[in-house]
Amino acid sequence: MIGAAATSTTMLSIKDADPFDFYERLRARGPIVRDEVMNAWLVVDYEHCRDIETNEAKFANPYANASDLMKRIKGGESNITLTQGEVHDRLRRFHSRLLSPKAVLTYRDKHIRPIIEFLIRRIEVKGAADLAADYADQLPPRVIAALFGMPWQDDELVKRILHLHEDVMAWIGMQHATGPLADRALAAADELNSMLLHYLRLRRAMPSDDFASRIWLDAPEYYGDIDETAALGISREIFLGGSDTTVHALANCFYVMLTRPDLRARVSADRGASLMGFVEESMRIYGSVQYRFRIAKHDSRMGEVEVKAGDVLILVHAAANRDPKKFGCPMDIDLDRPRLKDHLAFNVGPRTCVGAGLARAEMLDSIQMLLDRLPNLRLDASAEPPRFSSLFMRSWRPLHVLFDSRQ
Repeated sequence: MIGAAATSTTMLSIKDADPFDFYERLRARGPIVRDEVMNAWLVVDYEHCRDIETNEAKFANPYANASDLMKRIKGGESNITLTQGEVHDRLRRFHSRLLSPKAVLTYRDKHIRPIIEFLIRRIEVKGAADLAADYADQLPPRVIAALFGMPWQDDELVKRILHLHEDVMAWIGMQHATGPLADRALAAADELNSMLLHYLRLRRAMPSDDFASRIWLDAPEYYGDIDETAALGISREIFLGGSDTTVHALANCFYVMLTRPDLRARVSADRGASLMGFVEESMRIYGSVQYRFRIAKHDSRMGEVEVKAGDVLILVHAAANRDPKKFGCPMDIDLDRPRLKDHLAFNVGPRTCVGAGLARAEMLDSIQMLLDRLPNLRLDASAEPPRFSSLFMRSWRPLHVLFDSRQ
């Protein structure tokens, strides 16, 4: 039987509650604390999180020996998160080419900005909106749908993409649990597979200028022969990463903008360094992904803790990104902070998010459009206030706002 003290130190105790006091209580106990409920070590300091994630020789990612269930839910063995060693390195080079800075510039002009314009037009005449549901939730899945050649204007399709990916992420956040969470994730994966296969088959027969075509045309140079199974696995992680985590990052940026008029004024006046600093600091202080998993390959001593081979480590990035040993005044947003990109919002090491450039572009452009198109934007004091809710993936919502309508 797990006692009250143990229960109070589990990540599960902060579901839908403010997590930051909990993270600081953990930090006071040391950089690595045992979570008996999740049967894992909670790693809360920046240095250990970074060291663990950059050393796959000692700490495996949680998909290193993927079960058949994991492979099915993730779309197959060619999903980049499941690959290891040389195969992972080669496949990562393909992803990096697909999402290179030069390519992202093209995507901004062809997809991101037109979709932002579409969304802003929908809400600017109303004088009120929920920036989480009506804007943050809408942009990333529409962009990734457009990049795969899908009908991004289809509201029901976008809603379904979000729902299915939420089911997959809920399963990931609970250490790939069995039972109902796994059942829902598997059903979601099957539906996502069917959704993507239609466009993969279409573009195999008739290539165009989209991600589905690029997988058939370019991925073989890095991965080797590509069949439908491999194309689907490659697509699934791009589809997930491009349409889920950025949703929460956008909502968190919007929340900071709405609650920090001093920062908003500075960003409004300086769309260069100040805006970029604002995006990075918003991700640091309110990261979308609260934690990630690793598995110890060998026995080792970490500080005062003996970690055994096979032990699960939960790298609490949301705590590490507020580590006072790494960041001066870690609880505040400092647009002039040195090395602004040192945060862990996009992971670090060989598993760093290859789509970070695309996510940053969506955040930069969406904030600029808000500043330009919604005058006197403010939280609606009469509506439900925002909360930093959920557990594994977190964002501030709802974001009910008022603004001066243009009509």
